[in-house]
Amino acid sequence: MNRDLKEKIEQLHKRPVSRRDFLSAGIIKGSSVMMMPSILDMLLRSTPAMAAECSTGGAAGGPILPFVQIEAVGGWAPGRAFIPRDEGGAFLTDARLAGASTGARNGATAQFNGSALMPPAGNGTGDNNFLRGFQDVLNAAPAAVRTSVQANTVVGQICSSTQDDSNNNRLSALTAISAAGLNGQYISSALGPQSSASGARSQSPLLQSNPPTPLRVRNISDVVGAVGLGGAMGNTSDTFKSLITAAAKNLFNRQAVSLAGRRNAEALIEQGKCAMETNEGFASSVASTVNPFDNTNADRAAVNAIYGNNNQGEAIAVYNSLRGFSGAAGIEQGGADYHGSENNRRTTDLALGQKVGRVLAMAASLNVPVLLYVYSDGSVGYSRNNQDTGGDDGTKAMYQLFHYSPDGPSTLINNGQVGNFRAASQSVDGSTIVGSVADNVVWTVVANWLSLQGRLADLGNLTSNADVLAARDELVMFS
Repeated sequence: MNRDLKEKIEQLHKRPVSRRDFLSAGIIKGSSVMMMPSILDMLLRSTPAMAAECSTGGAAGGPILPFVQIEAVGGWAPGRAFIPRDEGGAFLTDARLAGASTGARNGATAQFNGSALMPPAGNGTGDNNFLRGFQDVLNAAPAAVRTSVQANTVVGQICSSTQDDSNNNRLSALTAISAAGLNGQYISSALGPQSSASGARSQSPLLQSNPPTPLRVRNISDVVGAVGLGGAMGNTSDTFKSLITAAAKNLFNRQAVSLAGRRNAEALIEQGKCAMETNEGFASSVASTVNPFDNTNADRAAVNAIYGNNNQGEAIAVYNSLRGFSGAAGIEQGGADYHGSENNRRTTDLALGQKVGRVLAMAASLNVPVLLYVYSDGSVGYSRNNQDTGGDDGTKAMYQLFHYSPDGPSTLINNGQVGNFRAASQSVDGSTIVGSVADNVVWTVVANWLSLQGRLADLGNLTSNADVLAARDELVMFS
């Protein structure tokens, strides 16, 4: 065994069992047994096996809750779609300044298993076009999907005043959710709509080298191109690709035999074997697995039933996250900076409701749970006669968390809302934990994602924010 390698292994405080252990000891660079997996890594467009933990035995962990976020770019008017609660936990009786006319408020009905109070759906001035868009998707979905979404979805709200039309609001949760443990089987990072450190237009309160920057996804080729063989190798025949991977595997096996029986070599060989086998699978079949529109993909019919031939960039991001092939997924709805234009508001709210409907319907089709986060930068101002004032008003902002579980709906706690509106001003109460701090909106999202998996205590591993940690239990809306 290489002397430097042997000395480094013997200096470890514990026996290395994961790739991170080897990286921290500086072993990867000096190890010949890892050479052949690295050859496949160079041929692959990404380094999937090297980015993920290899199994070291023991009890397997439970499934991780998929996470999707939708950014309504520009600051939509959530008060047209959802009635917020006041200081006492009751729904606002007068919500005109929040965006709901007197008629809309009086006609509001309980939706999502009674978790939300929403003005009636429609396509006229003042109508709830968001709800109409959501219902349009469900009505077009298979009956079993529609029934499951309606029976098993609840929604919570977060009331926070944020800057209008500003990407300085740190509202994207993709990297924070990644840091909390959501890493994909094939693409370890999150998928996002933007080439930014946060993966979105909004920034994130947690940016670091690990988790990695989200992969930008605009179309099918962005995801398919992130796996499989790259460069000229990607254009070779399947036979040639098989020969290359077989040769690499043969050389690895010979190297493993030469190290067998030597001190501390077993764990290193197991890591090499894991990386080799994972990369071998990538080189042969993963491209069709991550593409739900591929003719050989078993989920093709289910995806087509929800997304059809349109919105394929959106579909592939959501699909891979729901299937656990990638980390969290981020998509966006443009045109939400629509103040002063009722026609644009109706069109945008309709499209946003459709996106929410497709995510939840896709989860139901695949029989997997999901936590869906909808956010925007600021909001729209309204007058007491329920007319759009033509300007922004971040004090009317609300953010939604939809939780769908095929096993049955979760139960709302803490009134299903973090923060509140003041009844008198019909605007966000800035004195609450989330009232005026965008970062705390994301920590609320992360707290709920962790809590739904019995891991709320792990919040302290992600943030040292004393206010957030002290109010941890108050941030949870589902049980």
